[in-house]
Amino acid sequence: MLWNWQLPDWPRFKCDKDRYAKWEREFLLGVGNDSAFLKTLSRSDSDQFIVEILVAEGLDSSKIEGEILDRQSLQSSIKKHFGLKEEGRKKGKKEGRVGALLTDVYQTFDSPLTHEMLFKWHQILFEGSLDVEDIGKYRTHQEPMQIISSRYGDSKIYFEAPPSKIVPKEMNRFLKWFNSSKGSESILVRAALTHLYPLDARKLSPSGLR
Repeated sequence: MLWNWQLPDWPRFKCDKDRYAKWEREFLLGVGNDSAFLKTLSRSDSDQFIVEILVAEGLDSSKIEGEILDRQSLQSSIKKHFGLKEEGRKKGKKEGRVGALLTDVYQTFDSPLTHEMLFKWHQILFEGSLDVEDIGKYRTHQEPMQIISSRYGDSKIYFEAPPSKIVPKEMNRFLKWFNSSKGSESILVRAALTHLYPLDARKLSPSGLR
């Protein structure tokens, strides 16, 4: 069995534009409505609206990774980074790291994506973690990076990422595509293709913010 990165035409993705056109229109309509709504709000209400969006993103993304965060603690962390008044709630370490990550991603979402930005986000999210190797950089270990089922006695490899030695080269190619496709590719297709680039198979949540 060949993984996606082993196929001869990798990473040349193809898609049927007619099949996602309806969803693209609905998405853009929703974005337009939200943008128009934001313009009617005061600065403080607008900031609170953005905070709530980031909180929802952080909770949902973390849940995908099996992490359940405290909503109020995460909200307090994000408010702090936005310079907004807090309610004095004690922030958990996980919520504090996710809040810092979400805020940095939000403040730089329109900038070209770089290796340094990815390293910074990984450092923010996993600083102090004892069970994560190579924090703030691409992995370097020689053993395969795999996603394996946890069923006892019947393990199955669902995915194996490219070996560590070729990750920098593949990431250079990914960043080149990601930055050059901005404005020229469908928003939904670009997001989908980004999720089809599982080069590292490590957690870097939230993953869909950009």
